[in-house]
Amino acid sequence: MSNHGDMIPLKQTEIHAVADLLDEIENENLYRALLVVYKRTLQIVLLKMQVYSAKEIAPLKASISL
Repeated sequence: MSNHGDMIPLKQTEIHAVADLLDEIENENLYRALLVVYKRTLQIVLLKMQVYSAKEIAPLKASISL
């Protein structure tokens, strides 16, 4: 079983925009896949990462800019 002491610490970067999120992706396959994801979906993911609840995001979906 793996020891958590062997894990490499993740850098703590503030992510405030979809571009910031994409800039932090190190896996090229994941990066390419996310580039083709609908922009609105990426913005919803960003809101979830910023600890917004689904109830808070739902009314915003229509107003999220594309």
